[in-house]
Amino acid sequence: MFVCMRVESKRPTKSGGWYHFYDEEHPYIPQRPANHSIPSVVDLGAMLTRWRMNTSSTQFESLASQLGVTVSSLQTLGCCWADKHKAWAFPMFSADDKIIGIRLRNNEGRKWAVTGSRGGLFMPALAHRQDTVFLPEGPTDTAALISMGFYAWGRPNCMAGNEIIKESVKLYHIRKAVIVSDNDELKTVGDKEQRPGLIGAKKLKSEIGVKSVIFIPPTKDIRDYLKNGATREMVMTIINQKVWTV
Repeated sequence: MFVCMRVESKRPTKSGGWYHFYDEEHPYIPQRPANHSIPSVVDLGAMLTRWRMNTSSTQFESLASQLGVTVSSLQTLGCCWADKHKAWAFPMFSADDKIIGIRLRNNEGRKWAVTGSRGGLFMPALAHRQDTVFLPEGPTDTAALISMGFYAWGRPNCMAGNEIIKESVKLYHIRKAVIVSDNDELKTVGDKEQRPGLIGAKKLKSEIGVKSVIFIPPTKDIRDYLKNGATREMVMTIINQKVWTV
């Protein structure tokens, strides 16, 4: 289960958001049989390995074209085609680089997760680590930033992943963070009209513990900004005009 400040459900939270289940096919908590076991980290890793071996370069090229990102950005995030689910799979990582979940996304854009998954970060391969990190929402926005040449970790959603991010910042000696918020429409949150993505970005900024700025693209999200012609230089021009604070 996770809380989203943007998408409504029949389960409102006291904070103004809504509860959702990763497996959207189950609107209520399922009763787990006594002999049921949640897949271990090894199981999730094995799933991804099998799926990756059966994902063709043509499939990667098709997804990259659809999303407007590079093939290499998808591959460095560990993306692969999960034929069993008829969806693309993105691993989610803990701060110590263990796979703790798998996000699924079909070609129509529907998103859910493999049963037993926990929310983690969408992180590129170890070789890409830098001391400044961009923190967008979700795996495809992460791929967009990597396509521009940035180092990025994707948050599970606008209000989740803060604890893992804080642990990762310390573990990987991150000095600066750019928190990338979606450019949401105004929604009623509590008794106010607010932008859920910005609420989450401000919360993370107050907790992250390193110099940071919040970046909101002029389009609905950073991937849409890339598809509309944004470049690394354009993003850096905007960010360099901001004041970095802890």
